Amino acid sequence: MLGTPAFRLLLGARALSTLCTGLDIVVLAWLVLALGGTPLHLAVMAALNAGAGVPAAFFGGPLIDSFSRRAVTVATELGRVLPLGAIPLLAGLGQLQPWHVLVAGALVSGLYSLSSASYSALLPELFDRKGLLRANGVWQAVSQVGVFIGAGLGGAAIPALGDTAPLLLGLAGRVLTSGMLLAMPSRRTTKPATKRTSGLLFRDMADAWRVLLAHRRLLLAALFAAIPGSLISGINAVLPAFVKNDNGMGAAEYGLIDAAWGVGAFLAGLVCVKLSHAHDDPRYHTGSLLLTGCAMTLLATATNLPWSIVLAGFVGGAALGSLVLFRAYVQAEAPPDYTGRILAVSQLVLSALWLAVALGLGTLTLVLSVRMVIVCWGAAIICGGVAIHLLLRRHGTKAVSHAEGTD
Repeated sequence: MLGTPAFRLLLGARALSTLCTGLDIVVLAWLVLALGGTPLHLAVMAALNAGAGVPAAFFGGPLIDSFSRRAVTVATELGRVLPLGAIPLLAGLGQLQPWHVLVAGALVSGLYSLSSASYSALLPELFDRKGLLRANGVWQAVSQVGVFIGAGLGGAAIPALGDTAPLLLGLAGRVLTSGMLLAMPSRRTTKPATKRTSGLLFRDMADAWRVLLAHRRLLLAALFAAIPGSLISGINAVLPAFVKNDNGMGAAEYGLIDAAWGVGAFLAGLVCVKLSHAHDDPRYHTGSLLLTGCAMTLLATATNLPWSIVLAGFVGGAALGSLVLFRAYVQAEAPPDYTGRILAVSQLVLSALWLAVALGLGTLTLVLSVRMVIVCWGAAIICGGVAIHLLLRRHGTKAVSHAEGTD
């Protein structure tokens, strides 16, 4: 697996990209609070980020299937340079306002949503379905190395360099990531969809929904992947305020806690490498969501740094493991001509759920403490685990035939 030069370069690019993302998340979230923001501002930021991800995911699927997946991924990396670069510039001019951070975060989030689908669509080009779970495990483990290093680096860089200067480190990383992707040997194993739809993106996505509706378990996996995915994407809507306001800690401690999340996710990725067929077993899908919800509920009990680090790592591991299981099943079972669009549908649902979660968090923070909001979030994830268990029992566990999904 690691003997494939294209996969090694792709892993390196992904690790660096997620390092930059981890750094950006910590810096932008803390910057909102540094500019006088409240937990409600963080919820608004999360809502804007999620809202930006919806059109990116919707239009991104046909783009991924129509053009070079590598080129689309490079475009998502370089596209984040301008909005993030504007933040230190505005700060240097003394003109930075909270809404600038919110807008930049939304633009970056939209591109991140598209890149999540485009990066994922590259893996089926390199591996057959039997190797996808192991490849996803390695992929997510390496990705989380970047996340927790980036988060720790961001937390340490804020007191050392200031509130906005650390973003410049991420910009340099984006340029280097793009260079690594461009250097990756092309090894396309699937062809673009031969039956095009005259560029009508709505019809392209409708085709993907048609395939999903014909294969209910694939549909359920694509939809319910949004639950752990939205937690991973949206945790920083509550974590900074939980660390700062509820527990009285600073930026460095926030970086450590966010990094612990990444360490837990990294370990979960390593565990998934050892599992060859777990993504085919619906019990793992159900159990992973139940475990994630319980872990999230326990996180609310943390009141000091050591306990916060341990529980954040537990939540990160459970959420990442759940996402790997769902994503690996979707990648393995999606008809090759529809892979990009089906992954984009999954990302679209994730963004829509993230938007709903962000709006719900914003409402709850008006009447509840952040600690209680975390409890409610964990309980909702547990309900999701129960729901998919009941739906899988109702619709059965029939595997998808690729031949059935193609025209």
